[in-house]
Amino acid sequence: MSSLPQKRFYVYTLTDPQNHIFYVGKGTGDRIHQHETEARSVCACHKCCKIRKIWRAGEQIRKYYVFETDDEREAYQEEERLIQEIGMRNLCNKTVGGIGTRSRTNEEMEALQVAVEAYDRQRRIERGHDPDLIAWEREVEDVRKELQQRAREQQHQRNQELRERERQKERKRILEARRIQENAADRQRRKELNQRWDEERHQRWLERRNRNEK
Repeated sequence: MSSLPQKRFYVYTLTDPQNHIFYVGKGTGDRIHQHETEARSVCACHKCCKIRKIWRAGEQIRKYYVFETDDEREAYQEEERLIQEIGMRNLCNKTVGGIGTRSRTNEEMEALQVAVEAYDRQRRIERGHDPDLIAWEREVEDVRKELQQRAREQQHQRNQELRERERQKERKRILEARRIQENAADRQRRKELNQRWDEERHQRWLERRNRNEK
């Protein structure tokens, strides 16, 4: 990677091991390194799929600072100039540079919209012929299936946890009912025992009285 920029804003490129530029960006701080972090997630954008494809081949992406300035507008202009020079069809960029991050005139926005629509049309035309696009779409579908599978597994896990909680509640209910029954049976036994003792005491009293009367 080229030396660290000394100014606040910079324009950078990401390249594959053959030094083909596949992404152009404008950033500040550690923005240049954040794309690899995104690629380690389940992000399914073209750029992240490209990075993961390079990793699977046992290679690393290359990062270069190509422009630096203290003026953010200059950084945006250089980013857009470089993207136009390389060509959107050769990049993983979604736009021609920095949409929404600075104020644009109506003319700029209209031109930008036209460029993006033309790029999308071109991609649709090439979809059946471009191996990279086909591979990218397959990766997107793989990621989508992975997310769906993960969602099913998480739902299955939640269902299992719910069933386990219900089983625990049922066990507690049964134990509580058994405890109540045992307590009721114990109270009944004590009551019967007390009645028997009372009857025996009363019987002995009657016997003593009868003996005394004789």
